[in-house]
Amino acid sequence: MNPRRPGIAIPTLAGLAVTGCLVLTPPASAAAPDACATTPSALDFDGDGYDDAAVGDPYATVAGRAEAGAVTVLYGDRYGQIGEGDRQVITQASFGGTPQAGDHFGWDLALAPAGAAPSCSDLVVGAPGEDVRGAADAGTVSVIRDLAPAEGTPDLDVLTLDQGDLGGQVEAGDAFGSAVQVMTAGPAERPRLVVGAPGEDAGSAVDAGAVNIREVDGDRSLVAELRQGRRGPLGAVRLPGTPQTGDRFGSSLAAGPVDLPETNGRDLAGGLAIGAPGDTVSGRAGAGSVTVVSERFETATLLTQNTSEVPGTAEKGDHFGASLALSRYTATELASLAVGSPGEDVGRTADAGSVTLFLNTHEQFAPGRALTQATAGVPGTPEAGDHFGGSLAFGFTATTLLVGVPTEDVGSVVDAGAVQPVRVTPARPLTFSRSITEDARGTASSVGSGHRFGRSLGSLSGRAENILTVSSPYVGRGYVYVLSDAELPEGGRVPARSWVASAGAERFGWSTTN
Repeated sequence: MNPRRPGIAIPTLAGLAVTGCLVLTPPASAAAPDACATTPSALDFDGDGYDDAAVGDPYATVAGRAEAGAVTVLYGDRYGQIGEGDRQVITQASFGGTPQAGDHFGWDLALAPAGAAPSCSDLVVGAPGEDVRGAADAGTVSVIRDLAPAEGTPDLDVLTLDQGDLGGQVEAGDAFGSAVQVMTAGPAERPRLVVGAPGEDAGSAVDAGAVNIREVDGDRSLVAELRQGRRGPLGAVRLPGTPQTGDRFGSSLAAGPVDLPETNGRDLAGGLAIGAPGDTVSGRAGAGSVTVVSERFETATLLTQNTSEVPGTAEKGDHFGASLALSRYTATELASLAVGSPGEDVGRTADAGSVTLFLNTHEQFAPGRALTQATAGVPGTPEAGDHFGGSLAFGFTATTLLVGVPTEDVGSVVDAGAVQPVRVTPARPLTFSRSITEDARGTASSVGSGHRFGRSLGSLSGRAENILTVSSPYVGRGYVYVLSDAELPEGGRVPARSWVASAGAERFGWSTTN
């Protein structure tokens, strides 16, 4: 890690308008092995009472197989800091699989909360390049539990699933596992595994895309495949849109509690947003779309830049929906959906990028503001190929949005990358903090050409701290920059820090648990 540079403010979540800080203090006694049962946390993989994280490196070479992929589990430490304890590197060989070149294990990651069961959280890992029964790049997803060295066992309990296990068919090039999410409305709800297969063909429509769903609850189970123009499961509504070549439906996913019409009468239920960044809209290829689906598939809404009251116009190559982020619905804040269009032209500036906001109010996602680097108050200037909105993440509260600009030039440094914090408060104007670059304290590098700082973003909420993560996988073996909202026992904020790759990594930070 580089020495701290003087004269630069340490970014913290407090500076990004996140509230509810907790003091980091060492526990009075060792955590019980069954901490997941007594004090559940969505981030505790091993039951030691401390919060963990995981980082994907789908380009890692494993046993001489290039781009087989690996995932590093970063265990929490006794002070409550996420990811600052021991590490465990997991590959397909860790649970009896055979790593092959191009599997890309770790392309995307998700957390499966324990729900009502007295157990730790599971880790979901996508491997979209995995060959399945002779079908090249069909893809798989692995659900990993019992990571626990806490009980002294090296055995992992792993369920590896292909598209046939989730209501679809295994075919070459489907890239099942490119995006993974877990959909639930709360800690007492059944978690539902959601997997994107953007390479799925629909008849003659190549790479139209699909999303596969699996939910298991005792003797009951649900497996389903969602496609544009098809009726959802349970005899529910037909999804809007028509499958077309290159739609890539399922390239991005966002899930969480939302307020949408449901016959069960609940105010909040699980909702799912599905990005199709290659969707053709009004004859414009690659304009992009987002489909928002309710938990019981009773409503499905198509959003594009040609939807009434949505800012902007659907244009060729905008890639609306290439990135998605859904904020938490809280007692004081409505949920917001952020949609990235990294290929959006700003004036005559090609691929400068934009982000469109939608507010979950009156049982719908109502269009809000669109922002670019030309928006008043946003630092910087739109430049060709910036790809503003290439990645997105909401913080623990609904008010903090990070916008990745991974190919932003910083001064004369080409494609260095940056992240733009935005405060999103429905009743007030958007406000913007200074952009974060690798000149910030606590980063493991400094601004450099081709670093693409901000390639992916994440947000984790633990027992003792909430963090936002910014990846920089193109610097050496890669690292992840971590911003904390916690306070030190002796006073002051926990400084920003970095998770640095270990030996053998290639693109550490390509994905993080979120």
